[in-house]
Amino acid sequence: MDELKFLNARQMRILVVDDQPFIRQIVRDALVSVGVGEVTDASSGADAIQQIRGVATADSAKAEGVATAGFACVITDFNMKPLNGIHVLKSIRTGSSGAPRDTPVVILTGHSDDRLVAAGRALDANGYVVKPVSRDELLSRVIKATNRSIDLKSAEEYGMVEVPEPTAANSAMPEPAHDEDLTSVVQDVPDATDQDATLIPVDDIEVGYKLAADVRDPEGNVVMRKGKHINPILLRKLTNLRLIEGIATALWVWRG
Repeated sequence: MDELKFLNARQMRILVVDDQPFIRQIVRDALVSVGVGEVTDASSGADAIQQIRGVATADSAKAEGVATAGFACVITDFNMKPLNGIHVLKSIRTGSSGAPRDTPVVILTGHSDDRLVAAGRALDANGYVVKPVSRDELLSRVIKATNRSIDLKSAEEYGMVEVPEPTAANSAMPEPAHDEDLTSVVQDVPDATDQDATLIPVDDIEVGYKLAADVRDPEGNVVMRKGKHINPILLRKLTNLRLIEGIATALWVWRG
């Protein structure tokens, strides 16, 4: 990876959009590692559009002689609800977000959905990164996106592009790793409607509890599935893992 291509990294503001906190953290860490000056998070498509509009409004209302840089790039997940990454891309290309219509947009996806590819092409997405996110692949796509201009179509033409919804059958879910391969883990956050899920310190987890959300390695690969029972061997491994710097000391579980 030729990190020198990020010569203006410290002047960049990049927006990362994903409904999974650990993915946002992986992307943030990659960008910060090459000196990107400001990385902003959004947990949904709606939140992203609101932030993009906020930056555009601040830019238009800035005091004379005071520069406020907009987003140099938007990195957005495809599979979000109610507004997905293509909604975010379309809002930029049509001008409805208030951001420059040629703002670079890189799509994160675990899908091989032909409709996604077609919509992204029609809306001139600047690149795609397939999950689980690879640092080098991500940085390569962002470098290309921020260094290469696109030939914009009219806002009306972009407005006619249909926004697809994800097809669950086409999602590319990595196979879970074996328990003995665990080296460090992060856990998804259970759905807010799951009232039985409890965040418990690892030291307080007991044999017989079940995981209330998938557990993943730092690359995003699932290493333990939601619903997996905690047995004595797995409990010992989790106890050892929580001693590693940066690893969560609590997990979401169902009791019994």
